[in-house]
Amino acid sequence: MVENAILEKPISHENNMSLPERNPNIDISVLLPVRARPGPMEQCLRTLIDTANRPGRIEVLIAFDDDDTDTIDYFVDVLAPYLDSKGVTYSAMQFKRLGYLRLNEYLNELANHSTGNWIFFWNDDAVMTTNHWDDIIRQYDIGLHCCEQRLTMSILTLSFLSYQGSGLKSQETYHHIKSTMHGPVRLGGC
Repeated sequence: MVENAILEKPISHENNMSLPERNPNIDISVLLPVRARPGPMEQCLRTLIDTANRPGRIEVLIAFDDDDTDTIDYFVDVLAPYLDSKGVTYSAMQFKRLGYLRLNEYLNELANHSTGNWIFFWNDDAVMTTNHWDDIIRQYDIGLHCCEQRLTMSILTLSFLSYQGSGLKSQETYHHIKSTMHGPVRLGGC
């Protein structure tokens, strides 16, 4: 994957379920599917990046529906230059419209392209209010560089709340990390 690629067509991964090699310069991969809401998309990205302590160590992977040209144009004209100015690695991918019921397919494809230690599912109507949230997550990297596994974390997203297979361990980790954050993570439109 080319860093800071705009509107890259996703590669099919039906027979390849392994994640790409980890990028040692990326700690957190943010997966962000969007649809027809450029204003909230901008707010969610700006709050994520502006509250991060080290935005250059964050990767943002965005999924657009190919028929959502207004949101795509807004990203290209407004948000891509902003992410570039902050040193954020990003990839924006077009998908044939799958709809909300197939959200998992967008997320799986974005995750398949992620290169960070942590995979962070985020919604375009979520707002980050915790300063240095990325450092809080990095605190859990102990021993991570010694193993091949990468960890998945979902903080206050509809994906997490509706994910059937999250299991008790994921929920315990989620609640532990959330309890260390100072200030709320707020969801809009839910």
